[in-house]
Amino acid sequence: MLRNLATVTTCLTLTSAVPFFPQLQPRQNENQQSYPDNGTLDDAPNVTALTRPNPSYTQDQLTQIKLAYTATERMTLLKSYGDPNDYFKFDLTPNGSASNAANGLGGQGYLAHVGNYPVLMGTGLSVAIGYLNPCGLDSMHIHNRATEMVTLVAGTSLKTGFVLEDGFDLPIYTEIGLYQGTIRPQGSIHWEFNDNCEPAVFVASLSNEDPGVSRTAQNFFINNATVGAAAGGVCAGGEGVL
Repeated sequence: MLRNLATVTTCLTLTSAVPFFPQLQPRQNENQQSYPDNGTLDDAPNVTALTRPNPSYTQDQLTQIKLAYTATERMTLLKSYGDPNDYFKFDLTPNGSASNAANGLGGQGYLAHVGNYPVLMGTGLSVAIGYLNPCGLDSMHIHNRATEMVTLVAGTSLKTGFVLEDGFDLPIYTEIGLYQGTIRPQGSIHWEFNDNCEPAVFVASLSNEDPGVSRTAQNFFINNATVGAAAGGVCAGGEGVL
């Protein structure tokens, strides 16, 4: 009985989540810069002579860097790969590399971590940048292995928040202005929302070279396999989920 009740509840919850409102129109003005989801920045105002694609690394190269006993050996390896402008800097513009942290209608996200920027090996840090369109949301997520500090570097303001854990589940809301920052404790569920009519850009500093990211909605609520497993594999009405 409890299983059937849970199944019906799950399916009703999913059904009620379907919006009945017409699609909202974009808030940005015509001809205004925006950050699309195709890996390219419209009008590319940030592209300069210094902009170049980030290099790729073979598995053998990453393994050699990982196994180097000292920082000197590691830096010697990296320098042997070519021009330091290729291997010792990382381009976080949309033109520097494909979006690897987030990608959708709300904007794009890029993360420099030990896997794509191995000069970070042993440093205990990584960095991300988020390009949010008007009304763009960096959806609820956690960083498994890192505390994060977010700083707004372009735009008007960002609405931000986090939920720490069981026992202190009261959301902590902040609104940051240009060049202001806020903290996200390791493992906390957090988000950023641009409720303005112009794009916003924020930089996120992370306390681990391999911070990890797990998006709450995408990895649970919108994952059919997870929903099906929670509902016993069968939805109300008899249709299969798994």
